[in-house]
Amino acid sequence: YQITFSMYQMYMETVCDLLTPGNGQLRVVESPNGEGSHLQGLTEHVVNSPEDIYALLSKADTVRRMEFASHDPVVVGRRCHTVTSLNLSYATFLPPVSISQVRGSG
Repeated sequence: YQITFSMYQMYMETVCDLLTPGNGQLRVVESPNGEGSHLQGLTEHVVNSPEDIYALLSKADTVRRMEFASHDPVVVGRRCHTVTSLNLSYATFLPPVSISQVRGSG
């Protein structure tokens, strides 16, 4: 299995990646295969431990604070939303099977 972590922030009409601050504004786009929408350019980081997650949360918090240092905190607090995502993916791998094994199994 693999666990990935991403974190972004929405403020007014702007969506930005908190883990890759130089990435610019993210765009919401429809998936070409019809599976919904996603944020184009959002980075996902592989995490292997709680410590990895804590480090990414700390990094995102630092970026968020720098990004809004010049703004009124009351206004930002009302209009700013942060989204954190943990995704778990896995694949089941079966051992290779020869044609003779498949024919003999039935």
